[in-house]
Amino acid sequence: MSRQTKKYDHLASSIPAITPLNPDRIVVNLLDDEIGKTTRSVLAKGLNLAPSAVPYRDFIVAVEPAIRFLPRENAEEVRSQISLALKRDVPPKPNIPWKEKEVLRRLKDNPNIVVLPADKGNATVLLKMNSYYEKVGEILSDPAYQLIPRDPTESLTRKTSILLKKSGLPPETCKGLLPQAAVPPRLYGLPKIHKGSPLYLIVSAIKSPTYPLVKYLTKLLAPLMGHNQHHLQNSTEFGRKLSQFKVEPYNIMVTFDLVSLFTKVPIKNTLNHLESRFDKGITDLFHHTLNSTYFLYQGRNIFLPFPI
Repeated sequence: MSRQTKKYDHLASSIPAITPLNPDRIVVNLLDDEIGKTTRSVLAKGLNLAPSAVPYRDFIVAVEPAIRFLPRENAEEVRSQISLALKRDVPPKPNIPWKEKEVLRRLKDNPNIVVLPADKGNATVLLKMNSYYEKVGEILSDPAYQLIPRDPTESLTRKTSILLKKSGLPPETCKGLLPQAAVPPRLYGLPKIHKGSPLYLIVSAIKSPTYPLVKYLTKLLAPLMGHNQHHLQNSTEFGRKLSQFKVEPYNIMVTFDLVSLFTKVPIKNTLNHLESRFDKGITDLFHHTLNSTYFLYQGRNIFLPFPI
């Protein structure tokens, strides 16, 4: 055996072995019937499989808002180059066996089943569609959520534009914060498999009327965070602080699960604190974003009012 071969063997042996994933743990079946080995195998790969076709529309939709601000000739040149690149692109080769591909097709065509990523744990969950709707409906039955008669997207887009012009921010900054072809925020739920499989609701605000503005305001708040004595950056810091306490035998440690935290935020008090740190133009932007909370679910606009 050559010296070089010994080096490679030593290097290979020094790398810890990777334990294969157990499909029974990363695929959670909440259906009434058992699923086959092939179904479990393909779902264990996760939901980020290679696409079967190039998503032309997604590329165009993502690029168009950015090039809209370019001079006309430059924008047309960019569009031409993107179109040429997409035409030359070759769809990726399928990376799954035919049997698993057939399983995915059947799951996709079954209107009674929904496949979702879990809220935590990098698992894939199989759930009955009617059960999914029931879980979401149970949460939305809370009086904090109210149906509104019309879609406020257009009016919120206009108001966002007006407030930005009055904010005192540089014109270049305001230009990047204006919503382009805004759409309503969408609601969806992810199963909490570690807590009996209730749903964790998520509102995707991407491309909503206030999405660029909220991202900008979040950066303004960043320097103010972390100065509270109760602030915890992450679980590592929590473990470090916990190690400094001596727990006696008669002590009891408890944890609290937050329920509907967003609906319990004291907006009036929050705005009072912001008014002491920012001028009126910026405070008006905070007020606008905090009171423009709505989302679309099953074709219905639902408004989320805040307690005063």
